[in-house]
Amino acid sequence: MSPENYAEDEIDVRAIILALLKFKWWILGAMIVFAVAGYVISSQILEKQYQATAYVMIVKPSTIVNFNAGIESLPQLPDAKSMTDLTLADDLVDKVSQDPQVAALTNTAITYHDFRDKLTSTLVGGNQLRLVVSDTDPERAAVIANAWALEVTSRFNSLFGSGSVELAQIENQLEQSRSEWDAAEQALLDYLENNNVDAWSISLEQQKLALGELVTKVEGLDLLISDAQTLEAQLEGQSYKDPLPLENALSLIMLNQRASGQRDNLQLQVGTETIPTQEATVGAARESLAVLISALEQQKEDLTKAVSEKSDKITYLVARYETVRYEVDQLTLQRDLSRQAYDALSTHKVEVQILSENNDQVAKVAGEALPPVKPSSPRTLFITGIAGIAGAFLSIAFALVWTWWKSPKADD
Repeated sequence: MSPENYAEDEIDVRAIILALLKFKWWILGAMIVFAVAGYVISSQILEKQYQATAYVMIVKPSTIVNFNAGIESLPQLPDAKSMTDLTLADDLVDKVSQDPQVAALTNTAITYHDFRDKLTSTLVGGNQLRLVVSDTDPERAAVIANAWALEVTSRFNSLFGSGSVELAQIENQLEQSRSEWDAAEQALLDYLENNNVDAWSISLEQQKLALGELVTKVEGLDLLISDAQTLEAQLEGQSYKDPLPLENALSLIMLNQRASGQRDNLQLQVGTETIPTQEATVGAARESLAVLISALEQQKEDLTKAVSEKSDKITYLVARYETVRYEVDQLTLQRDLSRQAYDALSTHKVEVQILSENNDQVAKVAGEALPPVKPSSPRTLFITGIAGIAGAFLSIAFALVWTWWKSPKADD
């Protein structure tokens, strides 16, 4: 670069200072005008905002009871981000906006989003919530902040506290549980009164024993009929008028004796045709056997029918007994479950009562908001200073541009 070009490119500070001194009253005037305008706008035109602050302290319960070792009852507090988010939950903010004291100070309707924009929640020191409310009315800002603090305290205690708020609810549940227990107990007693399980069991056992006796008799009759038929087959090979052999006569006598002992009401005519003598013939013995076999078969048929009827009755008794026993078991189980639920609620009620008596709460209002005296915005002095500085910069820029524009142009 040549010395001539370097001289042309360098900034002449002296010329700039002279130009600024030339326009010094313009610059000073612009500063004053902008500063006054900023002051007037910030103090007279812009709407003033007031901030009211309430504090909520988050503490751990001083008393923890646990009557049931299988149930842990330790409050689990959320992290810092979750706590601040909970303070701005939609339903919580809506409750604050509908608070009677807040509504009484609100002349015009305000949308939910505009109301929520007034609220700011921050966590201080890990266990203290700072609830800040901005509003054009200082008294209304304080009322909103205090209502918000109370609602946050109630919400945190209900979620993470000892449960003193739910004592009335537990008492209602306990009363309902007692009624259910009494109803289950009465239902069991009424059913047992009309359906005696032991009576059904005894009746079933008796019927089973009777069935066993009938089956034994049928089996005895089968054997007796078989022996009689065997003797009849032996006599068929002999002449009808031949004298009855002694051994066959003795067999016939034993069959009649066995038949008489098989059933008490077996009707047999005792005479020469049933009790063979020395003059008895084979034909008479065969007739006697025919009568005996016919009587035994009729008896077997009656017993078989009795066995079938007894089996049907036992089947009915078994079904009825199982049904009664199942119903009793179900009613007993329901009674026991109702009693256990009542005992559990009774224990929980004692826990809540102890915690409530110790005033054991997770959240407490640490500081109430008072109506602020001075507005938080707009900041008049700050805006005035910024406006004055802006006026100075603008006037300086104008002075430099004007001087450059009016300066003689160098020849090419």
